[in-house]
Amino acid sequence: MIELITLSTIKKIFNNANCEVSSMSKMLYVNCLMHHFGDLSPIEENSVGFELLDTEVKFNVFKKNFQELKKAGILEINFDGTIVFFPLWLRYIDKSLLTKKPSVVVDNQKIERVLNESQAFLDLVCMKHSITILSARNLIKRFSYEQYALGKHHPNENEIKNHFLNWVKFNLNNEKKIVKSNAKILGDKI
Repeated sequence: MIELITLSTIKKIFNNANCEVSSMSKMLYVNCLMHHFGDLSPIEENSVGFELLDTEVKFNVFKKNFQELKKAGILEINFDGTIVFFPLWLRYIDKSLLTKKPSVVVDNQKIERVLNESQAFLDLVCMKHSITILSARNLIKRFSYEQYALGKHHPNENEIKNHFLNWVKFNLNNEKKIVKSNAKILGDKI
């Protein structure tokens, strides 16, 4: 992908930004693109926007620059610690050079196997969310079934793992809660 995102592409992105962007913020943006696209081949599936975790990009060190890029409309900073890079480069690259690769839906047994096979990954999930191995395996089962049911596409095993780590944050305490209400329906007699 790096071959397609040229300096001209970067210049056009910043020329069409909502506001002026400092040199330091521009360098940070280019570094993030290089980090993400570095080893990715120029296929359609790899050309889309992406997310990086705040820990991957030392957000606290570059907070001012990321906020400047957000103000310019180049990226979004989510409350969950992810930074979303909008696929602005797609406006300026030659899309005919992108190879189309058919997406494959991975079945839920494969997703489960990928997530359960690495003890180091399971340990990471348990430590990061303060849960037991049993809880992690139950979450993996739910996640894999959900991904399969929704027909989600995962280009590789790392994408499955990254998606699962983000998914856990929002689904860890997602048990059914009983809602009690003392409200009365209009028209009911007291």
